[in-house]
Amino acid sequence: MIKWGELRRDKDPGYFARMVVEDAKKSILIISDARRPTDLEFFQNQLKEIEIVTVRVEASEKVRASRGWVYTEGVDNVASECGLDGREWDFVIRNDGPNTVPPLNASLEKLLSTIEGKMKEG
Repeated sequence: MIKWGELRRDKDPGYFARMVVEDAKKSILIISDARRPTDLEFFQNQLKEIEIVTVRVEASEKVRASRGWVYTEGVDNVASECGLDGREWDFVIRNDGPNTVPPLNASLEKLLSTIEGKMKEG
């Protein structure tokens, strides 16, 4: 599946993103899984009339491992997994487990407030 998707993107970087935009009918569009710089660039270039708010959810490798994640060479170090690592984000939300619930809630409340504000503007 990954190889098929990569071949599709090599021919047309906006292939999957365009499918999302064509079906979008709401005043707010949430893309839950942008994985490559070309994904974000597509939305920023094609949806100029919409303000884009970028969000990254992160957890430490230790916490991810406690949730069953195991680093796999050739999977976890490819563009679909780390291509956006150096990018600046409007929001970075830490999801490091039960001990971080108050900061997680505060981050989510700030994000929701921003989204509500954008909906009122639009």
